Amino acid sequence: MSVMAPQFNGRVVAGRYQLGPRRGSGVDAAVFDAFDLVDQRVVAIKVVHPDLSCGEGFERAFRVAAEHGASIRHPNIAEIYDWGADQWNQRKAMYVVVEHLGGGSLREYLDRGRTLSPSQALVVGLDTCKALDVIHRQGLVHGDIRPSTLVFGDDERLRVWVHIQRRQREWDAKEKEMVTHQLVKQIGPAGAASILDLSVRDIEKLVQVYDLAQRFTVFARAERVGKNELFQEDEPLAGRVFTVGKLTLGGVHDFADTGIGRFSVGASFSLYNIPEDLKPVYGSNPASWLIFLRWKTQ
Repeated sequence: MSVMAPQFNGRVVAGRYQLGPRRGSGVDAAVFDAFDLVDQRVVAIKVVHPDLSCGEGFERAFRVAAEHGASIRHPNIAEIYDWGADQWNQRKAMYVVVEHLGGGSLREYLDRGRTLSPSQALVVGLDTCKALDVIHRQGLVHGDIRPSTLVFGDDERLRVWVHIQRRQREWDAKEKEMVTHQLVKQIGPAGAASILDLSVRDIEKLVQVYDLAQRFTVFARAERVGKNELFQEDEPLAGRVFTVGKLTLGGVHDFADTGIGRFSVGASFSLYNIPEDLKPVYGSNPASWLIFLRWKTQ
């Protein structure tokens, strides 16, 4: 059993949580140390701003997300104990109660003038990714990753301070390819495979698709113009203005980045829509194609 320390002398939330020092705040919520008068233990409580708490449909969405989040158990996620609504300055405010983490946040660590070594930064990044992966697999989204929401326990292990207030839609293919590409750049295929729970072979395929998408551009262009230069002066149709339509489809592939610029190869194919008077000269379905090499300076 814990003994309530003198600093817990603020208001009591929900008749149970005696507030202590404010740990941090943002535009949507404030975080306090608190003492649980029922279970006699120190906790942390996040109180959502009344303006947000009173929004249409927010309370129901908040309760569903909090209940879902409370079911998550992971070494790098702060455990949710309780949630609900209470009066704050005579207005409704939602709150969520989580385990108290005595090691302080990454923000507090940096504000003391300390820095992370490369190996420490890697561990913090990996632990954060592991926590977010679990949250996302539960169909939730964190939405507020920053130094103040990355908190260390007394055991010096990082926990992600929960901020799960809305459902996450499924990643589309493009998002999955982008995330995979970034992870591979930072920690390599094996590390990315571990975090995303995929095989290295699948990781490599996703990276290849992403790289191809970044290097290949598809384009289309439609034109409808008046032309009067199709015939020489001594020809019967000279001087007449003909309305000609043109549809062009093509693609460009960037194949080399060098110190002097980026080189690309491309091709296009065009179909023409012409008046009946021109068909005896140009044919019923005129078409053209083009292959080109492009150099673009950096």
